[in-house]
Amino acid sequence: MSKAIAAAKDGKKLNRKTRKKGELDGLYLILLCALTCAGLLMLISAGTPDSVNAQNPYKGIIKNCIIAAGSFAVMLAVANYKDYMFLKKWSSLIYWASVVLVYLTPFIGQERLGATRWIIIGPISIQPTEIMKIALIIYLADVLSSEKKRNTKRMSLAQRFLYEWREEIIIVIPAAGAAMQKHLSGALIICAIGFTMLFAHGMKKSHIVTIGVGGVLAVIALIIKEPFRMARIFGYMHPENDPLGNGWQILNSLYAICSGGLFGVGFGQSRQKYSWLPMASNDYIFAVICEEMGIFGGLVVMLMFALFVWRGIKIALNSRDMFGCMIAFGVSAMIGLQVVINIAVVTNAVPSTGMQLPFFSSGGTSLLFMLIATGLVLNISRYQKVGAGVIHSVK
Repeated sequence: MSKAIAAAKDGKKLNRKTRKKGELDGLYLILLCALTCAGLLMLISAGTPDSVNAQNPYKGIIKNCIIAAGSFAVMLAVANYKDYMFLKKWSSLIYWASVVLVYLTPFIGQERLGATRWIIIGPISIQPTEIMKIALIIYLADVLSSEKKRNTKRMSLAQRFLYEWREEIIIVIPAAGAAMQKHLSGALIICAIGFTMLFAHGMKKSHIVTIGVGGVLAVIALIIKEPFRMARIFGYMHPENDPLGNGWQILNSLYAICSGGLFGVGFGQSRQKYSWLPMASNDYIFAVICEEMGIFGGLVVMLMFALFVWRGIKIALNSRDMFGCMIAFGVSAMIGLQVVINIAVVTNAVPSTGMQLPFFSSGGTSLLFMLIATGLVLNISRYQKVGAGVIHSVK
């Protein structure tokens, strides 16, 4: 991995005028279309109870279709826009504007389910941490692709610390902002994305140890600070001891998965989504997938995600420059990490946390920025090295 990423450095000296625009990666686009369409169908199914209880039963379906179509159109525009290298000029502004938005959220945002994570602008609700993830990937990719070795002997102790740990500081700043929102899962995924990019690019062993120990201590401190997080851990360990409280969600999630059997009860036929399984159309939509489509359907979804992430990493390794390589790798890491964490929570492999399943869970901000991120990967695929194995042309 590191050798392949290092090879991308050879392309960073290419003049933008010599960069020839090629074709979109066909396989990546096909998988993206399949995941988006499957996600929309399952979201419509999982959201049926809300539609039944609403005055207009078709309002939710129409809204989800409009959001999906609009987001997909934005993705295609990003994929076919000019050379992604223009983002280097704006990466710092995008990052710091997103950081400000994250830190302002606890003061100007709206509280939902005990946490202030959303900013409401008329009929639109925005979750700044979703924007922050993309901003971090772009800015960190810019920093990693532009780094130059400097003589640290003449630096003061403070200057040397800021220089040696600049990438880690870039990651910790937005993660701390997410923690202020009581959004532990948001802070964790921001850190996970950033440090995965650093690890792929190359990190000192001392930094890895320090970050590992510091990260574990920080997570423990945040868990102890909030009693509800400790309750979630006890609910994860022994959900049967509190079936009507902290164990309710996970027990009904497992029941949904088990009741689906091998091939499921049929599309739209889930029973657990009717008031039994909280957040059936959001964090726990994978349980509805398994109930309606069975274990086989769940495995198909997991396979699609695995192929999608693999193709994204392949695009990263075939990128002509380090900037494109790190963006594509960061986006792939973000999607892969979210899928693993979400499915682990739904199957009670890890304690419950608010992690959405990409392309499937409800949330317009999440879908929009996830598709923008994948649009960037498609844009990068147009500037792959010669002979990189693009599937077919998509004009």
